[in-house]
Amino acid sequence: MLKLDRKKEERRDIQINVLSQDGQPIPRAKITITGRENITTLTNVNGKVPVNLPLGNYTILISAPKYKQLQSTFEVKTNTTEVYFKLEPEKVNIIVETLNFTPVGINVSLASITTNNTLTVKPGENVSLPVDAYQVLVNAPKNYECSASPPIVNALNGTTNVNVKITCKLIVTRATSISYVIGFLEKKMIQNVKMNMSVDKTLEKLPSINMLNSSKLDLDFQQRNKILVIEFFYTQCTGCKYLVPALRNLSRLPGVTVVSLTVSPVDTQAVLERYVKENNITWIVARDEENLFYKLNVTVFPTVVVISDGKILYRGAGAREELEQMNNTLPSIGGLPSLQNVPLGSLLRPETLIFLGMFLIMTWLMIGEKNEKSDSEEDSIYNNTVTFPDFGSSLHSPDFQTIEE
Repeated sequence: MLKLDRKKEERRDIQINVLSQDGQPIPRAKITITGRENITTLTNVNGKVPVNLPLGNYTILISAPKYKQLQSTFEVKTNTTEVYFKLEPEKVNIIVETLNFTPVGINVSLASITTNNTLTVKPGENVSLPVDAYQVLVNAPKNYECSASPPIVNALNGTTNVNVKITCKLIVTRATSISYVIGFLEKKMIQNVKMNMSVDKTLEKLPSINMLNSSKLDLDFQQRNKILVIEFFYTQCTGCKYLVPALRNLSRLPGVTVVSLTVSPVDTQAVLERYVKENNITWIVARDEENLFYKLNVTVFPTVVVISDGKILYRGAGAREELEQMNNTLPSIGGLPSLQNVPLGSLLRPETLIFLGMFLIMTWLMIGEKNEKSDSEEDSIYNNTVTFPDFGSSLHSPDFQTIEE
């Protein structure tokens, strides 16, 4: 009788390594091997698992939390000792957006709770991150308080898209009072009008404006529990430039927002950007695209309006410093009194303005040949200052009182 010897099946001890894309071991990854033998097992804390398999071809299926499932093949040869597999992370899309407005200088970051890695994101940005739990950190600029909803993004439950909404509000401080702001402006303007008129008498609501950086500013929001100072100007207005230092000081006060709106159609984006740079403007400058100056019956430039909590509380017209400069440069003729001796309330009456206009014309004609250079400068001052307004019936009401000095 012949006895047949069966060749012993060749097997190998091999080690399977499961890693992340950056080479970090993935513990407790589930491994299912199918082929000449079928095995199901888990990787250890080092992302490794030893198996003993016959020589041959196998299919492997690997799954782990926070990673995409991987299906691949491998071959066990006589010289095979280790095989490596890398898993791609699952991703979550996170969109960070602000609900009402975006304060300048706000900083938003997402901090991984498991790895402590932090990523800074911009409001409006869509970022794709590995599935994880992230804490939303909001660093608000001075005088603002901001919060995130949700404060923690938990993408471990299979969520693939998350919207994070940032809400900011100004921290109201009473260090700056309305009376202080108005009192400060009364010293800078020629005509001062205290008022107590509801915004909705003239406007349905203060609009949002387009700032030079293309973002929007909600003027209505800026006057709630705060003080909103709006200057109506144009870049070629001489008197408006006299107000720049005053507006800069106001813009530094807590709880005060200063906005300068140009009414001139020739003040383009480039012109305004140059104006801001040349005059070191530190507050918001924009175009009056909503024609607020017309709705508020503004006819003098500069005009400054103070609004708070739905009330128009003050309106000032004309730069006092420009008037003083003009008075210092005009000659005294025939013993006529200087402009400084004329009460401002009388100066702004129509009959006084007519006389003043005739007086200036005669003065310049008489001294034109002797002081040609001086005349040229006075022409520039006079032409760049719009005639003071006839405050219409919309402002002649019990809602205001005129202050004359």
